[in-house]
Formats: sequence, C-alpha cells, structure tokens
Amino acid sequence: VSIEEINLGESEKKHANPMKHTIDYDFTCTYNSPNDAQAFSDILQKPIIFTVVEVLHEGKKGELKTAVLGQAVVDLFPLLQGQCSFSSTVPLNPVVNPGIKESRQGMSRKQPTLEVFVSVTEPLLTEPELSTCIIMKVTVETAFSVPDTWTLPTGSAHSPFAYFAALEVPLTYPDAWALKGHCHYLQGTFTEARECYEWSMVFPEPPSDTHIVHLRLGAIYILEEKFIQAKEVFLQACEQSPSCLTWLGLGKACYRLGELCVAEEALAVATLLNSANAEVWAYLSLISLKVSDYYALNPQSI
Repeated sequence: VSIEEINLGESEKKHANPMKHTIDYDFTCTYNSPNDAQAFSDILQKPIIFTVVEVLHEGKKGELKTAVLGQAVVDLFPLLQGQCSFSSTVPLNPVVNPGIKESRQGMSRKQPTLEVFVSVTEPLLTEPELSTCIIMKVTVETAFSVPDTWTLPTGSAHSPFAYFAALEVPLTYPDAWALKGHCHYLQGTFTEARECYEWSMVFPEPPSDTHIVHLRLGAIYILEEKFIQAKEVFLQACEQSPSCLTWLGLGKACYRLGELCVAEEALAVATLLNSANAEVWAYLSLISLKVSDYYALNPQSI
C-alpha cells in the first residue's frame, strides 16, 4: 500500500485457494498526514495505491521471483466531506506481465476487486471549515485522439490498463475563488458569494476581474445592510478602477450611513462618468429631498 512514493506497509503473504475466489488479507496500515492546506490538497489529488503481487517459485535454483498482478486506487475525497470512515469496493486493474503464465492471468477474464475500509480518528475539517470549503471535482467523460498505445487490436480482450486525467486547481488561486463567487452570485446565494469574494481578496495578487468582484461584493454588503464594509469596498474600487458604478456604490453606501455630503460628492463624480445612469439621479434626488426636509424642519439652520 502506498501514497505517492511513500510505502505505507505490506501485508503478509497469503496462499490462494483455487477453489475459493476470495483472499482475506486482513491488513491494516496508517498514514500520518500534516494538518495544513497543502496536505488537504495532496489528499484530494493523490489517491492510495494498492498493488497485488504474486510470489513465484519458478526459478531453476528455487530463487524467489515476484510479479505484479494488478493495482487499485482509493480516492480519499469522502474524508474531506466530513466523513470519519468509509468503505469502498475498488476494481483491481490487471497488469500484463510476460513472467506470468496465461493460466494465471485470469484477471483478464473476470474483473477482480478489493474491499477497502478507511477511517480517521477525528474529522479532518471542522463544521465552520466545511461550510467555507470549496472542492471541485473534474470528470473526464470523453477522450479524443486517443494514442494507439492506449488501445488493443480489434477482437482482443478488454484493455487491461486504466488511465486517469486530473486538473489541479490551486487553493491559493484567487481567480478560482472569484469564479466560485460569480457562480453563487448568479444563482442568488449571496452569502456564499460574499464568502468566496472575501477569500479572493486576501491573497497577495488580486483576482484578474477585481473590478467585478468589488462591485458585486459591495452590492452584497449593501443588501446585507453592512454599509461600512460596503463603503470600504467601493472606496477601493474607486481608487483602483473608477467608473460610474463604483462611485454610485460609494454614494449609496454613504447615503445609507447618513453621510449625505460625501454621498452627494460621490454621486456627482458618477454623473461626470455617465450622465445617463438613472439610479445616480434617483439617489441625488433622495439626498435633495432629505436636505429640503431637514431645512423645512429646522429653518434656523439656513
């Protein structure tokens, strides 16, 4: 049993009974993984590999020979979904070995399997971590332009090889968090979108579409009545990539905070960038009404 290039252990040799179609290995091994983000990424990308080896006694002088019969893999993905244990029946993919007689390569006629049980002493991720964790699985359904070496001649037995394709999405890639946030935003799940946008902004390098992230994050803050956070986000947006919408967002946040003078100044800048935006003029009108009502109730302030 191994993971990447680390050998986790080897079971005792078991004698195969031709009359029985099962072998009870009764073998247990352990793997101590570091408790950090990179280790969790490795768990997702690097499955456990089980290798079944046959011990042969075919040498003229009785020397011990071995040959690999097949390999199986177990995906540890369930552990990162909050499970503390799971069992799996995985196919044992045969390996063509010229050192094994045809009579012993019966695996090509019937697909053997391994029964595997995996457990951890405690969950790898806490409930708060699970709620903010984003795991994406990529499944390759069709392969085009398959190399000739991947296929067998017509009429032969099924291919004894299994091929895997993987796409790595780094945990420290801000665009991945921003893209996930956009998906949640378009689905209307704004709490999840906000969390993703916040994560995308904590890395040294901002996401490539920072302007959109700022606009949507600020809009969510206003929706959640977090006007101070909204003001900070729109201020950053106005400094980094000013537009009518960034100044409008700043004006809306300041209006909600009661900072009417600052809101009016922000909205005035927005009109210079786009004088046809109706929402800008609507908020300017609201500010004028508030100011008029204030002076109507406090004429001595004029």
